[in-house]
Amino acid sequence: MALCLAALIAAPAAAEEPVVLPEVTVEASPVDASLPARTEIGRDELVGAHKTELSDVLKLAPGINVRQGGRGEPRLDMRGFDQRATLFTLDGVPVYEPWNGVVNIDLFPLEMLDSIELDRGPSSALFGPNGMAGTVKMATPEPNRPLAAGLTTIWRQPRTWQVQGSAAVSQGGLAAFLGGRYLTSPGFPLSGDFLERPASLRRLEDGGTRLNSDREEESAFAHFAGTLPGGGRLHTTLLGSVAEFGIPPGTAEFAPTFRRNNHQEFDHVQVGLDQPLGEALTIGGGLFYSYYSTRETIFDGPDFATPLVTDRADSDELGGLLRLNADLGQRDSLSVAAQVRRAAADVSDTVQGTLSQPHFTTASLAFENAYSLGKRVKLLAGLSYDAQTGGGRGTAWELDPQGGVAVDLGRFGTTRAGVSRKIRFPTLRELFDPLQGNPNLRPEKALTYEVGHRVEGEGFYADASLFRSEVDDLIEKDSVGDLDVSMNLEEAILQGFEVAAGVLPARFVRLNANYTYLDAKARDEAAGTFQTIQHKPAHRFNAIVQLFLPADLLLRLEGLYTSEQVDRFGTRVKDGAFALFNVQLAKRLGKHFDLFVGADNVLDEDYEEKVGYPGPGRWEYAGLRARY
Repeated sequence: MALCLAALIAAPAAAEEPVVLPEVTVEASPVDASLPARTEIGRDELVGAHKTELSDVLKLAPGINVRQGGRGEPRLDMRGFDQRATLFTLDGVPVYEPWNGVVNIDLFPLEMLDSIELDRGPSSALFGPNGMAGTVKMATPEPNRPLAAGLTTIWRQPRTWQVQGSAAVSQGGLAAFLGGRYLTSPGFPLSGDFLERPASLRRLEDGGTRLNSDREEESAFAHFAGTLPGGGRLHTTLLGSVAEFGIPPGTAEFAPTFRRNNHQEFDHVQVGLDQPLGEALTIGGGLFYSYYSTRETIFDGPDFATPLVTDRADSDELGGLLRLNADLGQRDSLSVAAQVRRAAADVSDTVQGTLSQPHFTTASLAFENAYSLGKRVKLLAGLSYDAQTGGGRGTAWELDPQGGVAVDLGRFGTTRAGVSRKIRFPTLRELFDPLQGNPNLRPEKALTYEVGHRVEGEGFYADASLFRSEVDDLIEKDSVGDLDVSMNLEEAILQGFEVAAGVLPARFVRLNANYTYLDAKARDEAAGTFQTIQHKPAHRFNAIVQLFLPADLLLRLEGLYTSEQVDRFGTRVKDGAFALFNVQLAKRLGKHFDLFVGADNVLDEDYEEKVGYPGPGRWEYAGLRARY
């Protein structure tokens, strides 16, 4: 059922470092393995495509729309749901940012990842709440070579520079993988025809480098694993990332704000254990801790000389999970899972001091069952009991079932169909923000229907999915006096289809392409009608072509098209459609080096993903990767 980008995109070469062992068993889910529309992105694509950020890789996947958020960070939307409704996991452990509900995905350096699996459709019941849109499963490498290493350096004009590297060792059942990343940039270039805009649509910008778009990022990571008696495994993952970046002012705003994120920090540590208890029984569990911190300062002018106020939000989460997988027979398997997480935040500013110190606890108990009717039909069922309590609100709880069927049609492919109910609990900010919070919020609820089919053969694959999600108690901001307060205002319908295909028509060319159609509407309480939701383009198309040329040259071409989209819900304000083209040429130098050059937005198109926020123009780069 998986769309394996690594299989059809990666250049044929010596195995990329490091070779990996099988997946962590704590991730196992019979539903995720058979039902969702899945895209697998391997290390050859994550590292070998020579991207700078994780967001640059994910925006090429079907069903995904990566856009710039209002806090100066990339946001990942999946099938019309925003990032708060998408579950992120690292080696099978959920990763949350409990205050705002959105982790800056570029704080996960590409070098630390072995693969990413994008499961579109409601997440497995075993993961608990908040995965209405789907799951982004990140996995770290576990080496089985005595020694492996990799180092990449990339320079982009103007004066953007990144270096990232990793080293791996393995000996006698013990393995370690360590690395880091550093990026510095004065900002991204505007397109050459930006100055052709009317002065009212340029405001403070005069071309060249985008105002206040500079950034600096540092990351360090480590992963340790060891085998235990009886086939068990103990594994630990640590990640620490810090960033500082400007938040460009909107060119369409009449009263622009001048903001900078002075310090953003994300620290995460998890420890897991997987142990077979016999031929048919496996137990897995883990403990995890995440810390997220932001410092955002507002200035009185574009010179950033006089700070007015600095907002601070520190949040953390401590939790644990336990999963049991049992084979009840040759045709029947059962998984049971439990998890509990406690999240807290400390919110303050430099004018009023401490503003809020909220907390809540989230818990889940779930099971999943996969039963085979003969060799070709598999029935799947799951159920989770999800609860949240704390902050003086009492306890909110929901019972969420899911089920489906997968039919293997042999050489004609595999058909899948499912229905799931999933919820998203409000974030700490939505509940307890001093100005915008509402402690009476109810969880968002989504009932999702899906049917899909996949066929593959030698040198090709094709995958198609139809989906519809009916959302109740959608959490949005609404005006209460002079404030925008979080409210359960709208119901929404998110529906559409995805098509993805890959082919090797000849030994020297490979093609991957995907198209997503999305109809995302929500009820406008003021108008009493359904309106298109903002930042949800109806049409999105991505394609990657690779040409393997003589002299070990690889030409990579990328095309991205996004149709127009509503910028502000309930209005006719829209962002125009745009198409981007990227090109890269890589040269293999022996066994240990790759040299590459390229340009993103090679046609230097002037475009916006949000009104008043111009995107990068043509952005040339060059780099070198060394590996051992």
